[in-house]
Amino acid sequence: MPYGRGYTANGTTCPPPSNTPADRWRWVCRTTGTPRKLLLVVTHGQSKRPRQCVASLAHCSNSFSATTYRVLFESHHPFLSRDRLRTILSKYEIEGPPEGSAGTSSAFASATTSSSPYEWDGVDNDAFACELKRHVDEHFAAIAERRGVSVNEATKATPARWLLVWTLIAAFVSTLPPFVSGNYAFLLVTPLAAWLAVVNMFHDACHFALSTNWRVNASMAYLLPLLSSPWLWYHHHVIGHHAYTNIGHRDPDLAHAPQLMREHESIRWRRQHATQASTSRIFLVWAIASSLGLNILNDIRAITKLSYNNVVSIDEISALRMAVHVLGRILYVFLTAAWPFVVFDSFWKAVVFSTVPNMVFSMVMAMTSFMLLLVCSHQNLLPHTKVLHGQYSN
Repeated sequence: MPYGRGYTANGTTCPPPSNTPADRWRWVCRTTGTPRKLLLVVTHGQSKRPRQCVASLAHCSNSFSATTYRVLFESHHPFLSRDRLRTILSKYEIEGPPEGSAGTSSAFASATTSSSPYEWDGVDNDAFACELKRHVDEHFAAIAERRGVSVNEATKATPARWLLVWTLIAAFVSTLPPFVSGNYAFLLVTPLAAWLAVVNMFHDACHFALSTNWRVNASMAYLLPLLSSPWLWYHHHVIGHHAYTNIGHRDPDLAHAPQLMREHESIRWRRQHATQASTSRIFLVWAIASSLGLNILNDIRAITKLSYNNVVSIDEISALRMAVHVLGRILYVFLTAAWPFVVFDSFWKAVVFSTVPNMVFSMVMAMTSFMLLLVCSHQNLLPHTKVLHGQYSN
């Protein structure tokens, strides 16, 4: 039954939408749950068929504010007009449960009052935004015409990109036999190959940017989850970082290791921050950033506190899903750190093969991040726009 007409799910009636102001955010009930489980229907690219992809896989819940849903939605459709997005979603939207009804939570009650660091009014008429959208539309329209595909397909991975992805995965897999047999040269070769495979797949898959089929994206994210648990990466990176990049108390990337590093004014100053620029501190933080940090410590804190870095709320999941997640993390620890103690007779060789590859993987991640920052800080976004002429400069 169409969402817009209201429906009954599991014995609970979802009310039909009312006439609210155009700029008020609406909630979308899940057909398989009650109004308490509110999910955002997300469309991707130019597709007109709403898909519950990012929201359902990330298990967005009523613990998020309406503002966070809105920002997440806007961030996934930066080049489509908001009027068009509202038109696409209008027949799928319903109002949230009225105050005091079954399924109403304090989070929902306070959602409409949540403040946002962004001002959306007038964005469709902003000169820079219009020019940027025009350039992007022209770019992908040309690709779509040249390849004979839809614009939506033109924004995803090309056949050449898929060939690269699978070639890098195969290259990584080919390094495993000599690595597991104890060849010391592969202490460097294998983690480098792993990083090249992961960095060309994991990030884009979690952004649902590899394929027009969300199931393919979700599957690819779990193929080599060496950077982080995909479930928590959705919360940390997609929902938190990309919606609120570099905004204090909202971007979880600003608070990965606040006890050791203070990288934003939103982090409370501690005495140990006085020496954070030392080579030893930087090496310590980045040598364990992925293996011990993202994959283990952040994971444990997020599960126990139901919050990623005290910024992004995480909804409770079923006991079965939690068991699967924990088993996945245990498997990660075994395959990346514990296996050498089972395979090698020498304790010290086991220690080396347990620690060095993980440190190399994390350090390569750090160097890649720094290189991207340097490239981005020294490049203009659109060299042929008026940005170069200072029209939009502050």
